[in-house]
Amino acid sequence: MIAINILIAFTIFLAKVVEISLSSIKLIFMVKKEKVIASAIAFVECLVWAIVVSGVITNLKDNPLWIIAYCGGYALGYYTGSFIEEKLAMGTVFLQFIVPKSDEKIVTDKLKEMNCGITTMSGKGTQTAVTIIMTIVPRKNATRITDAVAEVSAKSVFAVVSDVTKTIGGSGLRK
Repeated sequence: MIAINILIAFTIFLAKVVEISLSSIKLIFMVKKEKVIASAIAFVECLVWAIVVSGVITNLKDNPLWIIAYCGGYALGYYTGSFIEEKLAMGTVFLQFIVPKSDEKIVTDKLKEMNCGITTMSGKGTQTAVTIIMTIVPRKNATRITDAVAEVSAKSVFAVVSDVTKTIGGSGLRK
């Protein structure tokens, strides 16, 4: 009997991890306007719920181990879903680099070397003249690009990364 309870608890745990991970990923696809993919994930998520979780949920209160498995699976599911979404790195981001005017050329050259289309603007910081360098890149490249800019900028660089939902015009994203 104890072995069966542990097996059921493990099944509940894994089912919740899968269900909540799918739920997290589905939400990202919905935000990115990928309706077909989000709908397919929703179907699988619902299937997991209908087959595994709903079968034991009515008896959940009778077994504290099952409750712990349910809650643990729920929590780990969010973590796993976030991890998977981070690895998928879907979409595009808008990068803004604010660098001292003296670093403008080295940073813009580095970005061009990395196939980034750029736009620059002059600005004034609290202590010195600055250049604001902007680019839109695939999200999967954002960390590599920000790290490269930080590496070549002799002085401090201030970077802002923002999600992009839509772009119109321009020279387009370079992969």
